[in-house]
Amino acid sequence: MKQFMVLLFSAAVALPAARAAGSPESLMSAGLAGFGQLVQFRPKAFKAQRKVRVSGSVTLRGTAWVQDDAAYVVAALLGSAKVSGENGRVRGDENVSQTATFYLYSHQAVVSQKVDFDQKIRLYCDGEYAGTAQIGGTILVKGIRNGSDLILSGSQAVEGEVLVDCPARP
Repeated sequence: MKQFMVLLFSAAVALPAARAAGSPESLMSAGLAGFGQLVQFRPKAFKAQRKVRVSGSVTLRGTAWVQDDAAYVVAALLGSAKVSGENGRVRGDENVSQTATFYLYSHQAVVSQKVDFDQKIRLYCDGEYAGTAQIGGTILVKGIRNGSDLILSGSQAVEGEVLVDCPARP
């Protein structure tokens, strides 16, 4: 459809030239000249990437309802992943959501379980988008039973190197 529209537009540009010049060759050269001016391809600009060391933390929190004699409970955990590097010049902050199953014994008051997470985080350099990093690992999530509620929380430090489009400071 796009090619048809370009062809139609080219014909509209070339039609006045064709009326002025009577031969098919002049019509063709006038049409191609108009088309050449209409379509321009620009190469993508090259952005150099470099490695930056970042560190931060991932935090998960949630509350789950527990039936009286339940053997397990499924909880939706929400939280955030925050990383920074180069004295705060490179930053990332992303919401995290994870579902986890916690196994309970009869009237167990405290739970503790490892929860896997895997999250993409957008990184910014001096406030401008600089790339995306994948972070993942395991968080130890602990919970306390309060009546029929299970209150859960956990956090884990993260660190590593990421590739970003962020020029080095001189």
